[in-house]
Amino acid sequence: STFAYCAETAVYAEGPGPDARSDYDYYALQSTGFVFKNNLIHDVDLVRVPVESGGLAFSYQIGADVSHNEIYNSARYGIDFKYGNIDCVMEYNYLHHCMTNSADGGAFYCGRVATNRGNEVRYNVVADIYALNPIHTGGTFAIYMDDSHENLICYGNIFYNSGSIMNNIGRGHVIHDNVFITRGGIQGKNPSILDPKDYADEDRFTEGWNSLDLIPD
Repeated sequence: STFAYCAETAVYAEGPGPDARSDYDYYALQSTGFVFKNNLIHDVDLVRVPVESGGLAFSYQIGADVSHNEIYNSARYGIDFKYGNIDCVMEYNYLHHCMTNSADGGAFYCGRVATNRGNEVRYNVVADIYALNPIHTGGTFAIYMDDSHENLICYGNIFYNSGSIMNNIGRGHVIHDNVFITRGGIQGKNPSILDPKDYADEDRFTEGWNSLDLIPD
């Protein structure tokens, strides 16, 4: 399917969650069955950038399959998976030219609650993530793990001219075997609470950097 020229977020999928008025038991960690595959999303958030913004936004999903999608020309995120997602897999997606009209976010964005756990971002290509208007300051990132996101598993991705992987407060991430081209690396706003053992040492950089020494020698 193709979703294009959207005033706000192209696709938003909210799972039943812990407070849903249904027979679904969120705490039993049963799959919600959300599958989003082989879609094209472009030119989104053209009028307004809502909280759950970007090409695809989903929340309170368990075991979701998000794969083989292309998302580009997004004023904000490419894929927004904050709020209560557990054991979701995002793979073989191509995200490019996201964050074009904003800052302090990334092509992949997650966080806000510590119940996000076990999500995997693997085998994706992320390219050309930057704001087009210099008025937007605060940084644009390949992946932004915001406000206590826990236990993100990230490997096998190629990041081209897309910035760093940003960790803001969260713990227990497993990040290894990613390739950063032109600019990138791993950084965190609160290095005192980061455990360097959470980060493997196989990440390769062409022009990358690691100012907070999160990757052991």
